[in-house]
Amino acid sequence: MPASRRKNTRKSSSAKKSTKKTASKKAAEKEVNTEYELPGGFWHQIMAVLMIALALFFVITWFDHGGSFLNKTHQVILQGLGLATYFIPALLVYLAVKIFRSDNNRVAIPVYIFSLLMLLWISGIGAIWNNGGIVGDWLNNIMLKVLDQGFVFVIYVILIFITLAFILQLPPLALFRNTKNITKKDAKKVAKAEDDEENKEKGQLEIKVNSGSNLKEVAAETPKRGRFFGRKSKDLVANKPKATKAAEDIAKEPTALVAMSDPDWKMPSTDLLTKKQSPADAGNIQQNAMIIQNTLAEFGIDVEMKGANVGPRVTQYTLKAPGGVNLSKISARDKELAYKLSAKTVRIEAPIPGTQLIGVEVPNIRAEGVSLRGLIESEEWRKTKAPLTFAVGKDISGKPVVADLADMRHLLIAGTTGSGKSVMTNTLIMSLLYRNSPSEMRLIIVDPKRVEMAVYKDVPHLLTPIINDTTKALSAMKWAAGEMDR
Repeated sequence: MPASRRKNTRKSSSAKKSTKKTASKKAAEKEVNTEYELPGGFWHQIMAVLMIALALFFVITWFDHGGSFLNKTHQVILQGLGLATYFIPALLVYLAVKIFRSDNNRVAIPVYIFSLLMLLWISGIGAIWNNGGIVGDWLNNIMLKVLDQGFVFVIYVILIFITLAFILQLPPLALFRNTKNITKKDAKKVAKAEDDEENKEKGQLEIKVNSGSNLKEVAAETPKRGRFFGRKSKDLVANKPKATKAAEDIAKEPTALVAMSDPDWKMPSTDLLTKKQSPADAGNIQQNAMIIQNTLAEFGIDVEMKGANVGPRVTQYTLKAPGGVNLSKISARDKELAYKLSAKTVRIEAPIPGTQLIGVEVPNIRAEGVSLRGLIESEEWRKTKAPLTFAVGKDISGKPVVADLADMRHLLIAGTTGSGKSVMTNTLIMSLLYRNSPSEMRLIIVDPKRVEMAVYKDVPHLLTPIINDTTKALSAMKWAAGEMDR
C-alpha cells in the first residue's frame, strides 16, 4: 500500500475516533445536565414566594421595624402612592396565590397591569383627602380640570369595581351580588350562614335533593346534636315532590285512561300490574356531596355544590365551577372521585346541556325497581295520545319516559344475555295492549322458542295464534308485506 494512502487512512481513523469522543462527551454532558433539570414552573413559584416575602416586609415597615433600608423604602413609596401603599401587600399575596393555583404556575400579563391600575385608582381616591402621594395628586389634577370632586370620586369607585372584577375574573353582576350579600344585615341569613359553617366544620354539607324516584332515606352517620343533626333523616336527605291532583286521579282510575274507538271494549285495569317498587338507595347524599367538593378542592378547584338529582340507577350531583376554570380539569378527576366515593365508576358531564352546571353521576348503592304500572299511571303517559306509545323507563332524574313506536319503524332489540331484551319486549307489548283495543290494533307474534310469548296466547288482539313454526312465520311476514304494499 502506498505511504500516502496509509497516511490518509490513519487520518480518517483518528478523525472518526475524535468524532466518537466528541459525541460521547456531548452525550455525557447532556446526561449530566438532565440530572439537574428544574421542574416546570419552578421560577414562577420562586417569584410567588418572593412576593409573599415582600408583602411581609411591607407590613413590617408599617410599624418601623424593618431597619433603615426598608423603612426608607416604605417612606419613598408612601410619598409616591400615598394611601395605595397599604394595599400593596394584599395584591402581592393574591397574585402569589394565583400563581400557585394556576396551570403551569403562570398568570396572564393583563392581571399584573390591572393590579397596577388598581393602585393608581386607590392613590387617586387618597388624593381627595390629601393622602394620594405624588401619583395621586398628579392624577387628581388631570381629573379635576374637567370634573367636580364629587364626580371624580364616583368615577374612581367605578374604575376600582371594574378593575377588581377583572383581577378576580368575576362578572360584574356576580361581584355586585357578593358585595351586596356581605353588607346586607339580615338576621336569618346570618344564622343560616353560621349553621352552614358549623356543618362544614363537622364534615357535612346540606344541598337540595330532587328525587323523582322512590328513594330510600338514609340518615347521616353522625351524632344527632345541634340544629342540623337534630333533624329527622327524611328532612336531611329528600324533599319528595307531592303528587299532583291529575296524577292522583290517574292512580285511582282502574283503566289505562286512553281514548277508545270501540265502545264495547273495556281496557284492562292497572290493578293487574304489580304496584310494589323497591326504592333506590343513593347512600348518604349530603356526605357524598361533601366528598366531591373536598376532592376537587385538593386539586385547586373550589366548586359550589348546587343539588342532587336522584334517579333509578345513578344520582347526579350538580355543581358550579368558579370563573376561569378549565372544565377539562374537572372532567379528568373522575377516577379520583370514584376512589373517594368507593364507586365502581363515576361519570362527569361538563357541562349539563342547557345549563351552566356540571354533573357528577354516581351509581346508587341499590337501583330502583321501575314498574310498568308506575309508568302507565304517570302524567307523561296520559299526555301522549299516539296509538303506538310505549313505556321506555325513567331518566336520570327519575322522570318517566315514553316514546312513539311510529318514530322508530326499524327498531331492533338486541343485546347480550341478561341485558334486558325480554323485559323490553314485554314492556313494549304490554304498553300497546294498554293503549289500543282489538279493533284498532292486531298483533302477529312469532315465538320459535315456544316459551317467551306463551303468556299472550289468549290476547284478543292476535290476528293469528302465536306462530312457533318458522315456515308459517315466513308466510305471515309475506302476507303482512303484501298488506303494506296494498
